[in-house]
Amino acid sequence: MNPEFDQVSRFLFETAPVRGMLVRLHESYQTALSHHHYPAPIGQLLGQALSAVTLLANTIKFEGNLILQTQSDGLVNPLVVQSDEQCHIRGLAQFDPAVMLGTQPLLGEGHLAITVVPKNHGERYQGVVAIRKESLSTSLEDYFDQSEQLATKIWLFADDESCCGLLLQA
Repeated sequence: MNPEFDQVSRFLFETAPVRGMLVRLHESYQTALSHHHYPAPIGQLLGQALSAVTLLANTIKFEGNLILQTQSDGLVNPLVVQSDEQCHIRGLAQFDPAVMLGTQPLLGEGHLAITVVPKNHGERYQGVVAIRKESLSTSLEDYFDQSEQLATKIWLFADDESCCGLLLQA
């Protein structure tokens, strides 16, 4: 992550038991897009996933890699993004270019896995949830509800230039 063009901001509400984080990626997102020729909807899904993994990596203290991966019957299979403790991010959205966009959902029925791989060869952790409603953010909210028992709301957005994410937790 280049702090000049990519930003992560944490905040607290003083009058409510709510914390949040906002991430905006431009340079890292453009770098990820430059490695492959993605149709716009697939590139935007990758941007949402890059925003999500950046939010997740900034919510926990760890040394190692945090990996977010989807496995589904959708057009994009798999979708894999990774961040280390210094927020060096990368990602890949695999798809069949012969299949026309719009003929099937980008993310279909399947699973989303979040894996933490410690640098010091400590115990690896993996949480898995079902993908709901072709929505990465909804599936991540389910992850926090089931694995962390934290009321969490996540919004993810990407266009052709930048991507961003907002996380609120009670």
